Amino acid sequence: MATTAALRSIDLILTSECNLRCGYCYQNDKKSGEMAWGTMRSALDRLLASESQSIRVGFWGGEPLLEFPLLQKAVAYVEDKLEPGRSAAYSVSTNGLLLTDEILAFLVHHRFEIQLSFDGVPAMQDLRRRNSFHALDGLLDRMSAHESGRGTHDLRIAITITPETIEFLPDSIAYFLEKGVPHIAVAPVNYAPQWQVDDIAKLDRMMKVVFDLCVKHFRRTGQMPLALFGGKGSKQKERSKESIPMCGAPFGRGVAVDVNGDTHGCITFAGSYQRFRSAWLKEQIDSMSIGPIDGGDFETGLAAYPDASRKTGMFHAKENKYSSYGKCGECEYVDRCGICPMSIGNIPGNRDPDRMPDFACAFMKTTHRYRDRFPVAPREGMMTSEMQKLLAMVGGGDDSAAGLAQPGLLDFLVKAGAASR
Repeated sequence: MATTAALRSIDLILTSECNLRCGYCYQNDKKSGEMAWGTMRSALDRLLASESQSIRVGFWGGEPLLEFPLLQKAVAYVEDKLEPGRSAAYSVSTNGLLLTDEILAFLVHHRFEIQLSFDGVPAMQDLRRRNSFHALDGLLDRMSAHESGRGTHDLRIAITITPETIEFLPDSIAYFLEKGVPHIAVAPVNYAPQWQVDDIAKLDRMMKVVFDLCVKHFRRTGQMPLALFGGKGSKQKERSKESIPMCGAPFGRGVAVDVNGDTHGCITFAGSYQRFRSAWLKEQIDSMSIGPIDGGDFETGLAAYPDASRKTGMFHAKENKYSSYGKCGECEYVDRCGICPMSIGNIPGNRDPDRMPDFACAFMKTTHRYRDRFPVAPREGMMTSEMQKLLAMVGGGDDSAAGLAQPGLLDFLVKAGAASR
């Protein structure tokens, strides 16, 4: 049963307004509206009242930096109320266009994880906002230089891929690798009605280019920032008959608070900035509502939430779901697949909680197939210091990384490093 005592995180939607209007964004009804301080304080008090030793506060929008003073006030409140022995982590998801040096300094000082929504090269980024590439390119340079590079330590690039931008993905990945970005995540858009089943062949060709690029980068540096290839995925194991959940949203260990105080199990359920693409999807979201964060029935709503999410059929029994590419339970990647359940409700006319979107399915099948071919990497692709020293001895001189080019050497070092732990 979900309880306040078990809360680990809270996501705060500071505003339903945004300075962008990305065509593929699920937030299709952005408008003015910001969270009142009383609502935010109630949300933070709920989290601070939990029994979790480590808590996390996420700041979202719209564009959360439109309400930066409110974000600052929230951090100050948590720092003041946090009991000795407990720790708080912070994150913010932003399009980066409002990220000034002053704001960056604050985020770095409080060790924020910064998720930067940035799709890459101009041809790809233009779908987010035309002519925004150069501003974000300069931002990456400023973040890299900030306090001797501390600004990039907790930077995560979030790329949204659509059927129209598949062909630009290799160039975008190459660009971010060259920039030295430490973490890169790629996710398919939730809504892609133009996708055709046979288009998976094009996706495969582009992913092969990305794969070769990343292998070359890994062999040269010992690092793999791209989460898609961050270590070889484990083979599917014998599973019990227990239902496989789609994601962590149904468990109630973290909640999202909308600008008006309505509480949900995930930020994608919030209604302040979107018109749900189908009446059926809205019915499911309404049935899972936890209620006002400052209401007397919050505990009751939170306790009922996991069962309510199960009744929708969207978030459980992944093995029963299917797409045009087959049944999920018969796919070798079913245990590792991470398709957002909300995408089910975005399929035009769909009312079947088991019907998965074809584009997301094609993306997951293709990326996992290449991930299984990637060199095994300890600690999500990061080379240990011992391995780096060994490479230096093998390669010698200033060009010690050249030793990575020797066939089989990298795999030997990685396996040796893993065996020594």
